[in-house]
Amino acid sequence: MNLLKLLQISKYNIVLNNRVSSSSFQEAMKYPMKLGQVLSYFPINLRHANESLEFRWLYWRMAYSLITFVLFCIEFVFVVIDAFRTTIDLLNIKVIVFHLGALVQFVIFFRLTYNWPSFVKEWAKVEFHMKCYEITGNLRFKLACLVTGLMFIAGVEHGLVNAYKLKRRFDEEPSYSKAFETFFTYTYTHIFRVMEYSFWLGLLIQFMNLQRTFYWNYNDVFIMLIGSALTFKMKQMSKKIKDSSKIKVRNLQVWKTIRQDYARLSELCHLVNERISGAIIASFLLNLYFVILQLHSSLRPIESVVEKIYFYLSFGLLLLRIFCMCTFGGAVYEEWINIRYYLNRIGTAAYNYEIDRLINHVVSWELSLTGKKFFSITRGLILQMAGAIVTYELFLIQFYKNPNV
Repeated sequence: MNLLKLLQISKYNIVLNNRVSSSSFQEAMKYPMKLGQVLSYFPINLRHANESLEFRWLYWRMAYSLITFVLFCIEFVFVVIDAFRTTIDLLNIKVIVFHLGALVQFVIFFRLTYNWPSFVKEWAKVEFHMKCYEITGNLRFKLACLVTGLMFIAGVEHGLVNAYKLKRRFDEEPSYSKAFETFFTYTYTHIFRVMEYSFWLGLLIQFMNLQRTFYWNYNDVFIMLIGSALTFKMKQMSKKIKDSSKIKVRNLQVWKTIRQDYARLSELCHLVNERISGAIIASFLLNLYFVILQLHSSLRPIESVVEKIYFYLSFGLLLLRIFCMCTFGGAVYEEWINIRYYLNRIGTAAYNYEIDRLINHVVSWELSLTGKKFFSITRGLILQMAGAIVTYELFLIQFYKNPNV
């Protein structure tokens, strides 16, 4: 009988440990970060949740990342030189913006990688103090589904575009080698105007273009992942406050512990903003630029059916990423609103000075993801961006008199 009890307790502990592990930030972020490592992001040795992380310069992934950055810089120089050979306008500088955006995002994420061990350590401290809080879901599974779904859609869109361009070259050219040569020289004129054509060089540049496209999408997805992970902890806190207020807990020590845990959560939110604010600003600036660019391009007549399909597909994916970013990133702010709501529902009979201190803390410090405090990511930000874009579109329609401009 005692052996049976021990087995049952052991089985319960295994299930509990698995649930805690699936909710650990370090463990939940392992798969998304490994995906980023494939294309040179996060040159750090990822370990299990019970092992400490360490940033090392002498590491093969570090060499991969630094070589990628150097090649990006070299190609960016070629792009700028090629751009100044023609008239600079909104459409012509899109290649410069795309390449510059990749460089900026690389620097931001490399800096984040350098600070990642200390960042995870601070997150683990909050998780340790909140280990008795109810687990509201499987964070690891949610983040894995989010990054897989959005990156798969982006990969399919990028693959279809390049496959269509390559198929056209196969139909027009007499041989595969000539088709590849035409494809590479036409797509990457900024390189092959200066350098002699080589198939392997074209293949390398094509891979680098894939990396840049990945960075652009991954930056948006990463903000969603961090927002979802922070929202997960906020939900645990709001659930604890909701349950404690419902049963009218009067114990001062309970509310003191909740207040201290909320203070740690607030500090974590502040740290998150310090670490990823640059990525948030870069993401919104790039997305806003390309939305405006797409709207500007839509004023020109598109005769090809395939080009129309590509336009709506790429524009739809861009809007989807912006929507998801505001939704998942804005969930942090929504949970902060919920915490305020549950605290205001506490009855007079259970009210005490610890609750009063907690309310003052909650009200005086808004919790949300911000872009260097210039703006906060909320769901209402979608409407603000939509209003700005519509205003720009109306301005274009009013002054766009020559469709061939």
